[in-house]
Amino acid sequence: MDAKSPKVLPPLRIVICPWLAFGHMLPYLELAERLASRGHRVSYVSTPRNLARLPPRRHAVDLVALQLPRVEGLPEGAESTNDVPGDRLKPLWEAFDGLAAPLTKFLSAACAGDEVSRPDWILVDTFHHWAPAVAAAHRVPCAMLQPSAATIAAWAFGARDRAELGAASIFEQLTTVEEPPAGMPRYEWDGDAALFTPVGTSGM
Repeated sequence: MDAKSPKVLPPLRIVICPWLAFGHMLPYLELAERLASRGHRVSYVSTPRNLARLPPRRHAVDLVALQLPRVEGLPEGAESTNDVPGDRLKPLWEAFDGLAAPLTKFLSAACAGDEVSRPDWILVDTFHHWAPAVAAAHRVPCAMLQPSAATIAAWAFGARDRAELGAASIFEQLTTVEEPPAGMPRYEWDGDAALFTPVGTSGM
């Protein structure tokens, strides 16, 4: 029997949306470049100042700038966690939630074109709680990529006894837990405690 030639699939159009921190943006940029190096068309979405501060790219990636809404208390030009003290992140969270509207506008334009411009997937970061609804409204599949430590992902989202809880309930439980999960160093638990403290409009 003659071996059949492998089916050649068309390249995908992928939209990538990282959280506004360079510890998230840089890994997502590496992912974008790796996908682009395999022939996929990738749109990397962030704010203008964050895009301007990215390192040079080795592969063709479309940079999509969404204007970060201005909110009270957010310093002029602040668009990432690098620009705001750790104890004053609430305005950045509130502004981040406001990116849902410009992302909706971007997807509407992309989906209004031909099949080449229509996204096949949207990959979002941990905190884009509003992105699945935006993607669903445009009938584009949406997936979350968790760039943080596997321990955090497993503890926050993977425990069987939390399967019936919504995201808000999970985070409410985590704020009351005083001891780290088995195998997690105490210093990491103490350092990550702020991640489970509800702040900002998003409640994340």
